Amino acid sequence: MTNTILLKDAMERNGLKLKDIAEQLEISTDSLHRKIQNKKEFKGSEIGALVDILHLSSKEIKEIFFE
Repeated sequence: MTNTILLKDAMERNGLKLKDIAEQLEISTDSLHRKIQNKKEFKGSEIGALVDILHLSSKEIKEIFFE
């Protein structure tokens, strides 16, 4: 389950909006919103892309996506 609060914090810290990230992931903003809200799961490739886009540390990856 995705930690919505920590993911949104990382997005804000990087100055990125939902639209910006959705474009980089090549998905709709609605799809990204559903994934952030845990209504749909992120694919492994999307998690990998988010790690790069948001410059996430190993600790952040674990806390956001795997705890």
